[in-house]
Amino acid sequence: MESVRKLAAIPRLPVGTNRAVLTRLCFAFAVLVAIIDYITVDIIAFPYVYMFGMLALYRLQANGLYMAYAIFAAILIAVTALTGSTPVHWGNDILAIALLFGFSSTVVDQVRTNERLLTLAMTDPLTGILNRRHFLSASTAELSRVKRYGFPLTLLMIDIDNFKAVNDTYGHSVGDIVIRTIATTCRTALRLPDILARYGGEEFVVTMPQTAEPEAKRVAERLRESLSAAEIDTKDGKLSVTVSIGLAQWITSDNSIEDTIERADQALYAAKRAGKNRVPVAPRSALTTKAADKA
Repeated sequence: MESVRKLAAIPRLPVGTNRAVLTRLCFAFAVLVAIIDYITVDIIAFPYVYMFGMLALYRLQANGLYMAYAIFAAILIAVTALTGSTPVHWGNDILAIALLFGFSSTVVDQVRTNERLLTLAMTDPLTGILNRRHFLSASTAELSRVKRYGFPLTLLMIDIDNFKAVNDTYGHSVGDIVIRTIATTCRTALRLPDILARYGGEEFVVTMPQTAEPEAKRVAERLRESLSAAEIDTKDGKLSVTVSIGLAQWITSDNSIEDTIERADQALYAAKRAGKNRVPVAPRSALTTKAADKA
């Protein structure tokens, strides 16, 4: 009984703890027990096997299986005490099955948790598109391929015109709807290989792999027209917004994707100064001057 109390006193693993090693050991033990039991039946040893099985399920946090298995083990131990014999194969087979289900459910839960965490780490919570950090990582990887194989790469910086006025007039909840609408429209209008992300606030960014400046300009103009035509329902009626888009193709003097982003951002400033709702192209040279704040 002392050994049982010590086993029961072992704390459960906290939620979110990685239990991959434990689950593999438990599954291996279940298989080993089933094999050994069919070679030699040891009635004296089987209660300790059941205690280990209960502990394993307890540590796996497979609560339903733990309770069912504990009841089953108690019945078999009682039968053994009264009759001096027990169907040991049944107990060990059920132990193997229980541990297998515990292992499987734990692994599935862990995979789902990892997928949720990965999604949260990669995406912007408001729009569901990539966030800035993952965009930079994905675009840097794409730029490595560009440098290796000589493909063109073009980048778009997209900013919602007069977005502050939208928030001031309609409220931030409508502003959020505008941002989500822009993201959805961009995702629909862009091509599958294009990398779309929310860069910050009302600003979006697109990396267009294997796309030279002329083709990117055509895509950007179509995108601008689609965004301008989108209608957003509000309690005060329908709302439309325009966007300005800065375009820059990667050049060899750009040491990183951030350099290309900076050139596209300069083109975006030029669009704001020229009256907004347009797609200027960045010059094929490094820019050093910073424009005034965007409107």
